[in-house]
Amino acid sequence: MSAPEAKASGKLWDGALDAQHAFGDLDGHRPALLGVHDAFDDGTAYRAELSARVDEPVLSDDPALQCDLQLPDSWWAHLAEALEKVSATVTDRVAVRQQYMDRAIPEFVGIPAPAVTCWTTAHADLHGLTSPRRCGFSTGRDGGELRRGQFTFSPASGDTNTAYEYKLATSATWTQPISGNVVSKSITPQLAGTQQLQVRAEDSAGRWGAKTIVKFNVAEGQTAIGRWHFDDAAPGSGVTTAEDTATEGTRHAATLYTTGAGWSSLARRGDGDRSLWLNDTSDTTRQSGYAATAAPAINTQSSFTVSAWAYLADASDFRTLVSQTGSDGSGFALYYSPGVQRWVFLWNWYENGVRKYLGANADAAGVPLKAWTHLTGVYNAQARTISLYVNGRLQGSPVALPSTSDATTADGTLQFGRASFTPGSYVNYWRGRVDEAAAWQRILTPDEIATEDGILDANGAASVELMGAWNPDGASGTTLANSTSGYGRTLTLSGGASLDGQAIVLNGTDGAASTPGPVLDDQASFTATTLVDVDSEALLTKPTGYTAQVIGQRSTDGSSWGFWYQLTGTDIDPETDTTIPVGKWYFGRLNSDGSFTGVVSDEAAVLGSPVRMTGTYDAPSGTIRFYLGSDENDADVTHPYTAVAGVRELRGRRRICRRSVGPLPARKDHRHQAMGRCHGQPAADHRHRGRLTPTDPSPGGRRTAAHQTKAPISLLLDSLASTSEPTALAERERSRRPTA
Repeated sequence: MSAPEAKASGKLWDGALDAQHAFGDLDGHRPALLGVHDAFDDGTAYRAELSARVDEPVLSDDPALQCDLQLPDSWWAHLAEALEKVSATVTDRVAVRQQYMDRAIPEFVGIPAPAVTCWTTAHADLHGLTSPRRCGFSTGRDGGELRRGQFTFSPASGDTNTAYEYKLATSATWTQPISGNVVSKSITPQLAGTQQLQVRAEDSAGRWGAKTIVKFNVAEGQTAIGRWHFDDAAPGSGVTTAEDTATEGTRHAATLYTTGAGWSSLARRGDGDRSLWLNDTSDTTRQSGYAATAAPAINTQSSFTVSAWAYLADASDFRTLVSQTGSDGSGFALYYSPGVQRWVFLWNWYENGVRKYLGANADAAGVPLKAWTHLTGVYNAQARTISLYVNGRLQGSPVALPSTSDATTADGTLQFGRASFTPGSYVNYWRGRVDEAAAWQRILTPDEIATEDGILDANGAASVELMGAWNPDGASGTTLANSTSGYGRTLTLSGGASLDGQAIVLNGTDGAASTPGPVLDDQASFTATTLVDVDSEALLTKPTGYTAQVIGQRSTDGSSWGFWYQLTGTDIDPETDTTIPVGKWYFGRLNSDGSFTGVVSDEAAVLGSPVRMTGTYDAPSGTIRFYLGSDENDADVTHPYTAVAGVRELRGRRRICRRSVGPLPARKDHRHQAMGRCHGQPAADHRHRGRLTPTDPSPGGRRTAAHQTKAPISLLLDSLASTSEPTALAERERSRRPTA
């Protein structure tokens, strides 16, 4: 604290020191004052006080308690003991007078103030006392992480319960039963704002009752201490500053260095956005670019979270997305390792002059090149652990660090695109793009990380990034260029596939259209949609059980994900008295053993006209959804889905893994894939008899479920919130600029 030198005295200046002299530590009930240091400079007095650390949170950040803490009797007994010792202390310090009581008690209590006849020493700020039970789940001083709250479950009057289950509204499943008639449980909320705790009880007959819902408020945690959108300038502009747009603490702009650093119009937020471009993959004179802050942006001695979107273009060497290392050699790096072929969140330090390090690795080997992936690293200073999240999902378990790993300094600058493991020396330059980086001086909860993965704006709207668009309008030959998105992938036709100037036509035998992949990160949230018209007559030549892929991205053992049609038999059309094929649509993965993981259509597939299919994968929750037209199929069931990394091409209709699986005889039009959480209804189904034509973007024309551009086959990268609808994609007219 500080004050003009002439006023550096009195009860406010000497309060802590006077209390230490008068009370000591009250037998452990008061944090001891360990030391005081005074300094004077140019007429100003400064005082630094060092007190014993208290790990438990205060009861409330607000003097007015917002809930019943339900503190145990032992807590009240300890408080009474401490206050009795305080009252026995003689002091001439006066904080409350009769005049104040005459004014305050009527104002706040609504009764006349009594005349005080006996004054005693007391402690009035009771909200500043500590306990594991905390009111309002307010954020604490140590990084602002959400605190546990204590809840007691008990039966209604006259009832006896044997067990309880509970879940927060953010949880998909109930906890394991907790035995007992009356039980207490400490629960940590995952998100700020109004939360909902659901509880149900089991009676002595083994019957589970209806759920009881309790609502409570959770205070907002500390916002990001740094946020870099990297949308500051266009490619070739010469601008070399990336602004920090966070509002918490001090701003730390990042400066771009060397000709290997610039801007790109391919960016995670989509149309009109920019990203940080680093290092050409072929020009050796432009391979040492990076961006860095001028001062430390993160205190690595305390808990923190750091995240960024990664677009890796070259995996031939170690590639660092973001790092910070202090002069003592301690710090972190979020990077790609070619040794384990995984994303890694690394903590490094020096011990007796020897470099030490431990890393939290991604679960699965294989990193998609030229696709957007969201990476988050978490350092827990109190628990001494590090954790890695990929696309909003925790990878493995937190990795424990030794006590010798603690940072002794936090003076390193934040580096985008390179790392330093020996102070002053930098290696592992990134090649690709970096976007939407952020840092928090606290531990984000899994749900907060999932929200960050969604890239939502202030209105809750999600981002959409077009990854590819192939327009067959007027096209011929054996290739179809990506003329819209800017990511530069070309479809190659093979076998019995052809372009007729309006669509890609497949013969149902060996026709396929593919582009080298992966086109998007299959383990990130995505949305895929396609419009397909199946040749019914050709299907009648196939055996029952025949399964054909419409479109999908492949993995090493078959399909990473895809849309499928399975022939289940035949029937007689009552109108024409002819035999017609009968089957179902599928969205998900056809496994190498022939089994299927995903969602099956509610009704038999309608053939004879184009059908709009839309599938979504939500990475943080690990679930998928399937729509036919605007109707979600099997909507009453949650469909868990374990994503498999797609490391091979995007392909339409080709034999995948077993004899009964083959190409689909059809015409392909209006295909889209997108990454993101798309809950709600997709765009309305657009069905047209006859030949398929490219999308008409004019008023009244046909729109695809993803956007309005002329792109019968297109790939999108998006991230829609649970409150958003895939129709948001339909509002995106795409017109890509040349990119860096």
